[in-house]
Amino acid sequence: MQRPTVQRLSLLAVVILATVLRVYQLKDLPAGLFCDEAGLGFNAHTIATAGMDENGNHFPLFFWSFGVSYKNPVYIYAAAIPVKLLGLDEFSIRLTSALFGIGTVIGIFFLGRALFNPWVGLFSAVFLTLCPWHVHFSRIAFELISFPFLFVIGATFLVRFTQGQRRLARAMFFFGLCVYAYQIANLFVPLFLLGFGILYLPDLLRRWRESLLAFVVLAATLAPAGIFHYRHQQLSTQYFHNTTTLRPGEPIWPQAQRLILYYQEFFSRSFLLENGDPIGRHAVRGFGELLPVSIPFAILGAIVALFRRERASKLVLWWLACYPVA
Repeated sequence: MQRPTVQRLSLLAVVILATVLRVYQLKDLPAGLFCDEAGLGFNAHTIATAGMDENGNHFPLFFWSFGVSYKNPVYIYAAAIPVKLLGLDEFSIRLTSALFGIGTVIGIFFLGRALFNPWVGLFSAVFLTLCPWHVHFSRIAFELISFPFLFVIGATFLVRFTQGQRRLARAMFFFGLCVYAYQIANLFVPLFLLGFGILYLPDLLRRWRESLLAFVVLAATLAPAGIFHYRHQQLSTQYFHNTTTLRPGEPIWPQAQRLILYYQEFFSRSFLLENGDPIGRHAVRGFGELLPVSIPFAILGAIVALFRRERASKLVLWWLACYPVA
């Protein structure tokens, strides 16, 4: 059997495993809908049946929900399809998360293949398939699961651009879509692209026509969100005010110390391997965010990425450095 055939069959087996882990008894595990799941599901239902959100707004760009904050459109509009086809229940609401999760497993294969080779892509897909945090968020209707799906696609196109292909505009389109998926993208994606811009500035200048087109695509993708947030400034900042650790009027040094402490906790043994997120609905009890077996491979991968001559592998390290910031 030829190697490409073995790789395709191996990827198919991984995708089947990822599907089983994310769809089996999806309606009942975990038990009960959290209020965010209910809010997303209800808005998906009203969009699918009446073309409006819970407040009677027709096809809104962002969804004001439960009088608390805006919910992002990617998950809700995507969930409208299974909710319409299967009816409104726990399974149809969560199925969108499972599909985004399965899609990300496939996407990480192509990203690993682009960065290194198909076998690295396959191992990446296996680890993501079994990763506790990803399995967990693929089985609950939280909008954040759509963010890694879109980001991985954008990152894959970005790597292909660094290898000479005309993929930069496509990458910017998917990075732009990330801000419609999850609030954290508003900070993480610009920071990631800043690192990319510094690393590849000579290439961006040399291929200036493609760079200009990519900038136009990114600006056009972000423009509706920018206009919306400008027109709804008070409500659009509600999520930030509800979650930020920054405190107006407090001296800078105590805030900096707190941010450094929180940043370090994202790389702690407790978070990664033992207990996961302290918020119960954001983690699997008794598990960290990663399986212990993945740590040696993560360290090895970081070392290889650090010493490889190819600059694209440095984007993985920058991604790793940026991930706790938001």
